[in-house]
This record gives sequence, C-alpha cells and structure tokens, in this order.
Amino acid sequence: MPYSQNEILAEITKNFAVISNVTVSIFDANRNCVVSGSDNIPFCEAVRKRPELHKKCHECDKIGFKGCSATKKPYLYHCHMGLVEITAPIMFGDTLIGYIIIGQFADQPDKSEIKKAVADTANKYGFNADNLLTYVDEIPCPGDAYINALSQLVEMCAGYIWLKNVLKLSESDLAMEIRLYIVGHLCEDLSVDALCNKYGLSQTALYQLFKKSFGVSVVQIIRLERVNKAKELLSEAKFSIGEVAQQVGIPDANYFTRTFKAITGKTPKEYAKSF
Repeated sequence: MPYSQNEILAEITKNFAVISNVTVSIFDANRNCVVSGSDNIPFCEAVRKRPELHKKCHECDKIGFKGCSATKKPYLYHCHMGLVEITAPIMFGDTLIGYIIIGQFADQPDKSEIKKAVADTANKYGFNADNLLTYVDEIPCPGDAYINALSQLVEMCAGYIWLKNVLKLSESDLAMEIRLYIVGHLCEDLSVDALCNKYGLSQTALYQLFKKSFGVSVVQIIRLERVNKAKELLSEAKFSIGEVAQQVGIPDANYFTRTFKAITGKTPKEYAKSF
C-alpha cells in the first residue's frame, strides 16, 4: 500500500533526527505544521510544557519563516532562550512551498547566557526556574563546522522533498508561478518546450493547467504579457518600435505588429501616438 504524504514526511523527519540528533518539523507554504518531530532536547521539551513559553516558541518560528522567505535560503537565528534554530525553504522553481525547521542547540560552550535567559523568563512569568536550569548543561553545542554541515544537509533534505513531490504546490499556485516567470523573462525563450522542461510538465499538462487557471492557453498568455509590456514601453516614448519588440521577445517587426494589433486593435505606431 502506498504511503501517504504525512507518512513519507514523518519518515524523513525521523531519519533526519536520527542522523543529526535534532528536532525536525515540516510546515506547508501557509506555515501550518504538517509533521512535528519528537523533541530530542529535554530543555526544549520542558520549555514547551509551559503554555506561555510554548507561545514564545511559536513567535520564534515566525521569525524563522520571515527570514527564510526573504532569503530563500536556510536562515539561522536564536530563539527566545538563546538557542540556535535553522529554517530552510522547500522550493518549487522560484516559489516557496514549505519550510523545514531544525533545532535546537547552543553556539557557545558557555551556557551562562542561556541560564540568564531562563532566570529572566522565570522572573517575568512567575515560576520556579530550577526545573529548566537542570537541563541547560545538557544542551548540545556542536560547533560551527557541524552547524554549517547541518545547514547544507537540511537544504538537501528540502530539495529531496520537492524532488519526490511529497509536499505539493496547488494548481493555482503553480499556474501563477509560471505566469510570473513568463512576465519576468519576456525577452527569453518562452517556448512551450522550454517551460515544460523548467517545470517538469508535459505539454498537455501545461496547456490544461493554463486553460483551467486563466481560461486561455499558455501561448495566449505569453502573447498577452508581451503585448502588455510593449504597451508599457510604448507609453514611455523612450524606445523605438523595433527596440520595444526586441525587449518583449518578438524581434520580428512584422510579427510584433500583427500580434500587437490583434490584441489591442491598434498598431504599435498608432498606440504610441496616443500618448
């Protein structure tokens, strides 16, 4: 019997935790937890048993999500207790479809700052810090080389999840991802074959995806986006019609004129004169 998505992801987090001795959790693009690994750090397990501190842990996750979204690379940061966590993106092309969070460990052998954070937090929320302090010295401090290797390993793990198509991108998100790529690469090769190769789709799948999402074919979308960009450039009156045609990926002037008029009802020259 085939494994479900969650079963596969649970197996990935389990194996990663065995190798690295850290806690691994996987989130979807909406930052909902899909799989939460068992806590390998007694200190963190004890922290999360207190509701007010568990809430702070979730707030730290948001920091990781934000940093990871901005860089599209593994993002290393310190949690509210001073421990290191790493959030890595799971990408589909240029679209972020999920996250992996791993942690936690110390980046300094001297745990005095962590103990101070525990004491300050206990004082702030009015509880006895002794229970948490007993676990501080057990927090692993693997060193910079290990942390760097772990960052690379989690990035490879994210790539594996995408490669195995375990965490899926919705059809609407995929269609928009391809359309945004088209808009950003108008003067490049946007043939159906090129797009199929980039996104791992058959021609039939690509045509069906665009027809379902936008009501027209991918070829029609490419023409529309090229003409939209041409209209923008012509309105600026900075470029000749030939230069505009080159910039939008239609170097054949006659074909550019025919395409432009078919969509706008005007030739490029007529359109430019209206400004």
